[in-house]
Amino acid sequence: MDPFIGQVDMLPYTFAPVGYTFCDGQFVDISQNQALFAVIGTTYGGNGQTNMQMPDLQGRSPTMFGTGPGLSPGDLGNRVGLPDVVLMESELPSHTHELYAGKTIKDGLVDRSNGTGLLSAARATTGGVARVYSSDDLGGSNITLNPQAVLSNGQNQAHENRQPYLAVQFCICMDGIFPPRS
Repeated sequence: MDPFIGQVDMLPYTFAPVGYTFCDGQFVDISQNQALFAVIGTTYGGNGQTNMQMPDLQGRSPTMFGTGPGLSPGDLGNRVGLPDVVLMESELPSHTHELYAGKTIKDGLVDRSNGTGLLSAARATTGGVARVYSSDDLGGSNITLNPQAVLSNGQNQAHENRQPYLAVQFCICMDGIFPPRS
């Protein structure tokens, strides 16, 4: 079966067969490809006077244009999407992170001779054991934590955003049967 001009085929070759060219976004002269221009025009780019652009399917998945129930509209020739994306806080669903803490109270042994912070407070005690834990039951109280004790997660790095894929060559027919319009 002879191909139609403008027909895009997936091929397992490393070359474009005779009568085809790669769908790699290249510009071609309209004067040498008038039939193809009559079929696709400047749908994929070009100035429409001297050149037109071939579809660019490098690293892209083709999809049907138009609309459908539950689908985003697709405009013919429009390129959308990114292979990598960085999620912003505004794109995450509202959520919380709970902190669970036990009520078990333990005595801690510390060297009171040379400390700062908790250890300096422990110096004020008498005897060899310093109580550095509180025996107070917080009972579900809201407590503001020291900002140094609460860390941010994530590194604002892009992550892979593509579905699993198999690389093949996309080529467009430049020399074939002119497609009849119904």
